[in-house]
Amino acid sequence: MASALNDLASAALILSAFPPQVLADATPGPAVDLGPGDGPCFAVQTVGAVSADAQLYGLLEQSDDGAAWAAVPGAAFAPAVAAGGVQTVRFRRSQRYVRWTGSVDGPEGSAVAAAVVVVQQRKTF
Repeated sequence: MASALNDLASAALILSAFPPQVLADATPGPAVDLGPGDGPCFAVQTVGAVSADAQLYGLLEQSDDGAAWAAVPGAAFAPAVAAGGVQTVRFRRSQRYVRWTGSVDGPEGSAVAAAVVVVQQRKTF
């Protein structure tokens, strides 16, 4: 199997699971429809500014209907405690929709800036 992607835009779904924004508490991203995708997925979490003593906990959830959500096994990021961090998790989903959910832990007024993308190979016919 080749490890090169010659046309990323045509070969992969690249979807925003959490547009860049500042979180101050538990915040879910939008539902991402991976119906046109196939095989393993990966997600990239980037962290911007982090308040003093704050931590960001991010994980991916899945759903068949976009309403009832459950954690995707093995799709949690390590706690982020510093600005500029980039983490990637590889996972397999068993349901059509995924979303990223982040929560911030720390002193009163803690906040973390973050963004997440989810990538999966497109189905080939």
